[in-house]
Amino acid sequence: MAMFHVHVESARKLPNQDWFGKIDPYCIVKCAHTGGILTQKTNRIKNGGPNVTWNETLHFDGVHVDGDVRLFIEVYDKDKLKADDLLGFAVVDLGPFVSKHPPHPPGSVPQLSYRGIRLKQYAHGPDTPAEVDLTVTMYVPLTGMPTRRLLSSTSLAEGTASIDDIMASYPTAP
Repeated sequence: MAMFHVHVESARKLPNQDWFGKIDPYCIVKCAHTGGILTQKTNRIKNGGPNVTWNETLHFDGVHVDGDVRLFIEVYDKDKLKADDLLGFAVVDLGPFVSKHPPHPPGSVPQLSYRGIRLKQYAHGPDTPAEVDLTVTMYVPLTGMPTRRLLSSTSLAEGTASIDDIMASYPTAP
C-alpha cells in the first residue's frame, strides 16, 4: 500500500455556467484503486472565474498499488439555488506511474507533474479547452510505520461503487 499526495495547482479556460457574476470553482479528486474509491475536494474559489489557482494538496492514504489506480478529476461551479454545475472532468491512469517505480522501496518518493490535463464535459465526448494542472507524489511507508486514514473510502469489495459507476455518472453528449 502507498499514500498519494495530489497537489491540485490550477485550472484554465473553465466555462462560465453562471448567468450573473463569475463562477465559484472547486475540484473533486477521486482515487480509484483495487481497495476502494477515496474522495477529497479543494476549497471553492469564490468569484474565481475561468482561471483559478487552488494550490491545495489532497491526501490519499492506503492506496493499493498492486492493480488499477486512476484519478478522476472533476471541476464544479458552486451554486446556491441549484445543483452545482459540472464544468469538466478527466481521468488520469496512474498505472504507468506506479509500475515505473517497482518494487516500491520503502521510503521512496516518486513524483510526476501533469500539466494541461484537458477536461471533458461529456463522457466519450471531445475535450474542452479547459485544463487543470496537478502533481502526484507517491509515498511508500517504511516497514512498520503506521499509516493515517485521512479520508472516506467507498469499498469496491462491498459492491457500492466501481470505476464503471464513476464513468456512468458523467453526462453523455446530447
